[in-house]
Amino acid sequence: MIHMLRLLCLLFAVSCSASKQTIETAGAHMAAAREIGDGLPQDDPSLITATSLALHIRGMSCPKCVTNAEIQLERLPGVSGAMLDMGGGTLHIKVKPGAPVTRGNLARAIWVAGFTLVEIEELSS
Repeated sequence: MIHMLRLLCLLFAVSCSASKQTIETAGAHMAAAREIGDGLPQDDPSLITATSLALHIRGMSCPKCVTNAEIQLERLPGVSGAMLDMGGGTLHIKVKPGAPVTRGNLARAIWVAGFTLVEIEELSS
C-alpha cells in the first residue's frame, strides 16, 4: 500500500493538473502494482536470536539514506545502535536479548525506508 501511495504522489507531483487523463493513468498504474505485488517483503516470522547483526542493504548511497533506514529500524522494539559501513552497504545493529524481532520485521523496516534487504548476517548471540 505504501508503494502505491508513493507512486500516486509521484504521478500527481509530475502533473499539477488533476485532469481526467492523469487520474486514469494513476488508476492504471495502481492496478498494475496490485497485479505484480506492491514490493512489500513477505513476512518471515523467524525470530532473531543474535544480539549483533549486519544487514546487507541495496540502494543506500548517501547520509540521508542511512538516517532514514536507522529511523525505521530503531522504531522496532529492541533494536538500537544502527551504524553504517557506507562502502559495503552494510548496516550494523544491536538487538536486545529476547526482543521479539523477526527477519520479516527487519525486511519491512528497510523496505519502508526505500531500500532492499539482501541478507541478514547474525554476528553474535
